[in-house]
Amino acid sequence: MNTQNWQKIYLDYSPKLLGICRRYVADLQTAEDLLQDSFILAMQKSHQLKDEKALFGWLKTIVVNNALQYLRCSSKEIFVSTEISEIPEQLTEMNNSSTEKNHVLAYDFTREELLKSIDSLPLHHRSVFNLYFIENNSHQEISKLLGINVNTSKSHLLRAKKSVQNYLLNNFVNRNTPKNNKKITQLLVFLGFGG
Repeated sequence: MNTQNWQKIYLDYSPKLLGICRRYVADLQTAEDLLQDSFILAMQKSHQLKDEKALFGWLKTIVVNNALQYLRCSSKEIFVSTEISEIPEQLTEMNNSSTEKNHVLAYDFTREELLKSIDSLPLHHRSVFNLYFIENNSHQEISKLLGINVNTSKSHLLRAKKSVQNYLLNNFVNRNTPKNNKKITQLLVFLGFGG
């Protein structure tokens, strides 16, 4: 690929790739730097791309890997903070609040409200949440990507889901919040409760 092709690729894909990077790195300037580094790396390794139809997926993988590398280097101790005794065997913590769960699922949240709830997560929870729900990685894959124990990944995900639920209830639900049963399935899938 020549320079003009890369300029067009950058203009076409950089906004979406920046959004993906921001899921992992909250600071805009850092995310922009990581995006630039990702494009430089992609240009250097463009010979490895076998099918140009897979370009966006390839770039997305590079961006996510760069963001994860940044997180590993800048906050290693955050990801390994869970003791085995703290990890629940099942979703009992979530099941204990089934009334709350049913309550939060009955409301029609906007995309912005859902994104704010995810952005409110601590870095280690947000990373696992994104890798699991958005990138569709297994806990085994997440443990390798982040250099953490599989049970730590499960614990971080459980706590992330609970935090998202609490954030939505505490910040966006009041008596005037409209209920919308059509959106329940979307929210169930989004929060990982099934569908």
